[in-house]
This record gives sequence, C-alpha cells and structure tokens, in this order.
Amino acid sequence: GGMAVLALGGVLAAIATAHRLAGIPVDLKHPRIALVLDGLARGQAGRPVRQAAPILLESLPHLLAAQPDGPRGVRNRAMLLIGYGAALRRSELVALRVGDVERLPGRGVEVAVRRSKTDQHGRGEAVAIWAAANPDLCVLRSLDAWLDLRGQLRPEDPLFCGVLKSGRVTGRPLSDKAVARLVKDSAARAGLSDPDRYSGHSLRAGLAT
Repeated sequence: GGMAVLALGGVLAAIATAHRLAGIPVDLKHPRIALVLDGLARGQAGRPVRQAAPILLESLPHLLAAQPDGPRGVRNRAMLLIGYGAALRRSELVALRVGDVERLPGRGVEVAVRRSKTDQHGRGEAVAIWAAANPDLCVLRSLDAWLDLRGQLRPEDPLFCGVLKSGRVTGRPLSDKAVARLVKDSAARAGLSDPDRYSGHSLRAGLAT
C-alpha cells in the first residue's frame, strides 16, 4: 500500500501503525485523503448495495505471490501495486501511459492520474506511492521489472498492455474488464474466500478501508 485514505482518527492511527511496521512511510495529511473519500461517497451513490470486497493490506502480499511466472506475472504485480498504492479506479489504471509514471529512485513512484471527468488533457493529479523495504511489495522494483520487459517505449504508449499466454507482450491497451479479471483471478489463486466478491473496485476500496 502507499497512501492511507480514511479520515477517522482511530482507523487512521491503526493504518499508519501498520504502514510503519511494514516500513512504508505514510502521509496522513495528504489532500488525496479527502479526494478519495469524496470519490468513494459519490461512487456509491445510486449503486446497488452489493459492494466489492476490499483488498486489505494483509491480503496484498498473497495476491502478489499468487501471480504466474513469466511476463504476465511481472505485469500483474506492477498493476496490483500501482492500482492499490494510488487507489485507482480500474479505468484510470488501464488509461495510464508510460509518461504518466515517474520513478523516484530510492523513494518510490509518482503517478499522474487523469481524472476522466475533470482533467481530459491536463497532466493529472500527482499521487506518490512509497517504495517498500520488502522487494516483493516494492512498487519501484515491480515497475522496473515490467518496464525492462517492455523495452523501448514512447511516453504516450500504454503503461500496461496485453500479454499472451505464450508470454509475448502485445503493446495493445487493456480494457477495464482486464482489471476486474486480474483481481478475481488473483483472489482465487491466493485462496481468498469467495473470490467472486472481488472486482476491479476492490483495489480502490481496499486502500480506503
């Protein structure tokens, strides 16, 4: 995880403690906290009550460890860590371009998130995801592994793209359904109970829980 997002004192304190134990700094005063809460509240309005089960911080390592070997697993781990760490909607995750992600060596990753409705052409809202001491949970290492596989890229190329079963990286953008599939499949492979409860929204909901 990266940034905590629930403005309730006790819960925030618990989240901050969990992050510190995991060696992940967390900025509780980040304006994104208010933004995400507002987004979640608006997102739930007028929706059926059946909500996506949140991916919790303790489940994340299991999801990452459950990924297949080869290029598809490398891509999936980077998608999960960036989607979770930046509390992205699935449409925002698949819309990321190579130029939207800035590596901050030794510190983490900064992601420019274009809010579909409010920011069609702008640079987007910058969201920081901290690097983790544990290499298996580190967004910087997982992003580097994926970019190494991709080779030469232009800033406008999709950050995440299709990977065939053979391991060939297609370069073609993903649909937001691919995020829902990734989360459901990962939950099933990781042995989380009732994997159908998880969806593309689970990454975003998890950070807010």
